[in-house]
Amino acid sequence: MATRSIAVALLGFGLLGSFGLQAAEEVPLPEVPQGQTRIFKGGKSPYQTDQPNPGKAPKVYTIPMRGQLGTDITLPIYKEVIEDAKKKKPDLIVFVLQSADYNQIDYIGDDDRAERGRFDQYEMRDLVNSLKEELRHIPQVVWVKDVAGPASPLAFPWPDIYMSSNGRLEGMSFAYMNAGHPDWEVHRKFLAAWVGIACGFLEAGGYDKALGEALIIPERKLSVSWKGRELIWQQDVDGTYVVDNSEKAVPVFNAKAAEDLMLSKGTCDDLDDLMFLLGYREWDKSLVEKKEDGAPLVDDYIKKWRAAFAKCREAWRTYEREMEYASGEDALAHLGKARKALQEILDAMNKYPAVEKRMGAAGIRKIDIERLLREIREQITAIEGRKRAVRGGGGLSGGGRGIGGSGR
Repeated sequence: MATRSIAVALLGFGLLGSFGLQAAEEVPLPEVPQGQTRIFKGGKSPYQTDQPNPGKAPKVYTIPMRGQLGTDITLPIYKEVIEDAKKKKPDLIVFVLQSADYNQIDYIGDDDRAERGRFDQYEMRDLVNSLKEELRHIPQVVWVKDVAGPASPLAFPWPDIYMSSNGRLEGMSFAYMNAGHPDWEVHRKFLAAWVGIACGFLEAGGYDKALGEALIIPERKLSVSWKGRELIWQQDVDGTYVVDNSEKAVPVFNAKAAEDLMLSKGTCDDLDDLMFLLGYREWDKSLVEKKEDGAPLVDDYIKKWRAAFAKCREAWRTYEREMEYASGEDALAHLGKARKALQEILDAMNKYPAVEKRMGAAGIRKIDIERLLREIREQITAIEGRKRAVRGGGGLSGGGRGIGGSGR
């Protein structure tokens, strides 16, 4: 077999690098019938030759999964997309995955840390389950344009993966880093849990657990052998082809390597190419061209929550500025403006969980906003009470100067 080059993402370990990693605790998994997966039992094939009417041009519905995991890619918007897809009744769904926390030129160092993905195992599990189960009657395929970071597990729950020619399919080193702890026993248990979580996404697509562990744990080596047309993943360097012999890195597959190793079924750079690889010379573009598929829904959601987030950042600056001036005769006016700014932030958080997550990441939590609002209301009530007392005192004493005025 010809030598293939596979890009490798190096990890900065810090404390975790001092541990000599032992095997994670094994958790027995139930057997799954041939051709089925734990999440996607009974799913339909996307290939032209497997269709009941192979000559029909399939109506395609695309569902983008792009941007920041946990905010742009989040369950609520995909619930709307699922309902829309059910109404449109397409013949094929294409998930377009593009979520990279960092670009492909590491030394530039221009990646925005605030845009790094946020992996919530429960939300991601529910997201995958919802997409696969509620739309299981429609054939599905994943087109990976580029994925690096916590969104990587979203590529694997589907057995049919295609990649863009310049795309990446990165391992899941974030899971290893999330298991970090100075106590070795705690770290070992955390790691076993994270391996189980991350490997669940691969096993849902029918991928080998040996591959999953090697994509998570840097110390795991990885090679492959072939038994006929069957590819066998091995956590050693004894296979026919060595994929990764580093102990300080997890693999990152480019399009060619992913296809050579049968992770990807093919390489394509547009939907026409993808449909051709699936066996269709013609396909119904009506939903895509008329912008009646999932793309406009996702794009509109991302645009709106990010606009709301930008307004929240400005509202927070307004709050801070008004509180600086909230004293003296104009205190009520400034407190009123500060209260309005906080209420705008709270309303946006309630409407868009993504706004709450991003504001929280900046140290501004929803619970803090609610507390600050209560405090401002109390201040306003106290000031208004003092003013009423002053007016009342003046009436009784003929021009009193404050609470309990002397009347002189």
